[in-house]
Amino acid sequence: MTLLHFTLPRLATLPRLAALGLATVASVVACSGDDEATFDDTGTGAQGGNAGAGNAGTGATGAGGSSTGGASGSTSFGGSSTGGGGAAGSSGGGSAGAGGSSGGAGGSSGGSGGSAGSGGSAGSSSGPVFDPMTITENAADFGLGIQAGDVTDSSAILWTRYTGSESLTLRVFRDSGNGTGPIVADYPVTPQGDSFVHFDATGLPSHTTLRYVFLTGTDPSFTARSQIGRFVTAPEPTDSPIVRFGGTSCMLNLGIPFETLGHASTRNLDFFVLAGDLTYNDFATSIGAYRTFWRTQINDVGYRLLFQSTSHYATWDDHEVDNNWDPETISQSQLTNATNAFFEHLAIRRNPTEPNRVYRSSKWGKTLEIFVLDARSERKPSTRGTSSEQFLSQAQMDWLKSGLQTSDAVFKFVVTSVPIGDVGGDEADKWFGYQNERTELLSHIESNSIPNVIFLAGDVHWGGSMFLQASGTGSNIREVIMGAADQFESGGWQGVAGQAHVDYAGGANNFVAFEVNPTTTPATLKVEFVSKMNTTIFQNTYNAQ
Repeated sequence: MTLLHFTLPRLATLPRLAALGLATVASVVACSGDDEATFDDTGTGAQGGNAGAGNAGTGATGAGGSSTGGASGSTSFGGSSTGGGGAAGSSGGGSAGAGGSSGGAGGSSGGSGGSAGSGGSAGSSSGPVFDPMTITENAADFGLGIQAGDVTDSSAILWTRYTGSESLTLRVFRDSGNGTGPIVADYPVTPQGDSFVHFDATGLPSHTTLRYVFLTGTDPSFTARSQIGRFVTAPEPTDSPIVRFGGTSCMLNLGIPFETLGHASTRNLDFFVLAGDLTYNDFATSIGAYRTFWRTQINDVGYRLLFQSTSHYATWDDHEVDNNWDPETISQSQLTNATNAFFEHLAIRRNPTEPNRVYRSSKWGKTLEIFVLDARSERKPSTRGTSSEQFLSQAQMDWLKSGLQTSDAVFKFVVTSVPIGDVGGDEADKWFGYQNERTELLSHIESNSIPNVIFLAGDVHWGGSMFLQASGTGSNIREVIMGAADQFESGGWQGVAGQAHVDYAGGANNFVAFEVNPTTTPATLKVEFVSKMNTTIFQNTYNAQ
């Protein structure tokens, strides 16, 4: 997507951050104006008092009875609390043990830390209650905040950048409704290349709202902490709960502060999809330049609020590397630098045999499965229209087709950074420019009667909800184009809006909130476009096939 450079005045954004769960972010200096935008919301407190984990790493076990849940309470993300938190229930579990040490750094392409040691069974004594607010935050040593990503039903990648010199512990705990709760696990972690931590926290309870924080020093006399984060683990493979998530794309660096992301952080989402163009690194070539772009971007207050409020699944598009970059001609050194910076700055689980592989999937019980594609780096533009045409590699295409066909989830969401539907514009930059592969994938879905496949796309700087086309192959498959969260509006939506297969198309900056409800008959998918002003632009509910 070609980027036009303009500079516009911005209103001041001075968000009020709650003492519980969201840490203080440095004030944003505005170009003009004196309005105050706040990102406040009230969420339901987590149930208290589940059994504590036993000693991890060594796998020590104990008897441990079942826990009693506390009452639901209210807590706030970004504003003051509007209700008392529920009391923690009685815990029959023992103290949480430490996980195994972080693994070593990867090779020259930049590897992630190793997995935590496996947790033991519940112990016999009461699990300790942890109050992170008794420890002083050290914003300087945790200058880029925290992230959770690529969550499963028992694990999550937990991320920070720590520039201090003391020992570091990652603590995961339950929230009993008031920002305190029983400790689930402690993991000793060690920053790797350029002070990053990418820790695979394993042995976590399924479908549970958890908090996490990085602590310096040694227990029980921790000297300081990072910001405090929240994430929800996925349900067990056979469970079918309601799942709520969000998504967007295209955060232009000039658009800081990102109010749209701040509003998304108030929704108590189970996870968030970042569909590409997460930073605009155009003209960067060195690793230093890429790191500067990334760090300025994710240090924004909107990104920080979003990352502290929920986990994410992220992919890239072109601007993480360069505008409309060509995989066949780009300098290998530039691509290596861009790739390393992408994985450094996001909480992504690296593939053990292909560490630079972007495509991956995650299952949320039988409610949904999410397939995150790499729709950019495997293209071969020189093959367009030929028998050897390549938009996705054969390996990625086979993986996607097999995954969709074998998935038992009600809804299958395919995250593609560029639209697959008939939306006009520069077709060479989208699936439409690679008709052979597009037809191969859509025909596979239709010929195998794979129901409820929903494509989630970004890139085009406008949002929409529609069938892929008015007739023919793909006319019964839906796509939701998410974003731009903060970008100059493209007029492309004007050529799409009003067509029979299009429910909505518009240019306002947005994120999209989704609610997947498998408990109704038929199951439903609610789609809500939310503006930068935190108003609903469009919403509709679709029935499962």
